[in-house]
Amino acid sequence: MQTTPRPLLGTAFLLVFLLGEYESYSEFGPHIGFLEAFWVCSLSMLLASLGCFASNPNYLAVSVLSVFSGHTLWCIDTLSLLFKGGEGFLGMADYSGINGVTVFSILGVSHHLWFIPSCIYILRQTKFELKPAHWVFSYAFVSLTSLLTLWIVPVDCIDHRGTCISVNVNMCEGWWGMDSIDILHIFDRARCGNWGWNGNGLCGTCRWLFSNAIYSLCNGGIGYVVLDLFLKNGTTKKIHIKKKKKKL
Repeated sequence: MQTTPRPLLGTAFLLVFLLGEYESYSEFGPHIGFLEAFWVCSLSMLLASLGCFASNPNYLAVSVLSVFSGHTLWCIDTLSLLFKGGEGFLGMADYSGINGVTVFSILGVSHHLWFIPSCIYILRQTKFELKPAHWVFSYAFVSLTSLLTLWIVPVDCIDHRGTCISVNVNMCEGWWGMDSIDILHIFDRARCGNWGWNGNGLCGTCRWLFSNAIYSLCNGGIGYVVLDLFLKNGTTKKIHIKKKKKKL
């Protein structure tokens, strides 16, 4: 791994994570600000930052696989939002609306655009070889993080300055966006009900399996194939051709 981009990007990942937390604390207060830190995309930046400073590209590979589909869909939705205004056609990037957005907000969410390309750049510099184990670790990372989120996020909305805010971190309340696809929302908390352990019970378990465990399995699988193609294209292999000697 080259020495120049490693500390620079590691610092960038860390600063953007802290900037996002500052924005959440400033806008929504300490309770919601704390919960916002558990977004998989936020924790992936911390993991990638650790990989940069520790010279361990395995962390970067796991980070990319953990957020691949989410970041890709967010970028598509943001482009549609910018072109037609209002909201994106997937309903995932509605919070990126132009009106009333602060500079800190833009910087905080900008990592959806440059995080994966930056990680791929570093991995290509190392001639990194992607392995199925990276997919397994990314699956475990997303699934366990979302399970923890399901446990710590209150069932009821959180009061902030007289407004009750529902915190849908890691889809613990329900599938994020894509409201027109009804089957994705069959286990949403608003539809399935609140009962059982921490208001989740069987409904919450089904929501976790459907919205996160299965999603992260597909997420890592698609990301694995695409990332592997990018990394293989970044390496060159020498091919030795044996020449046959002509008999005189």
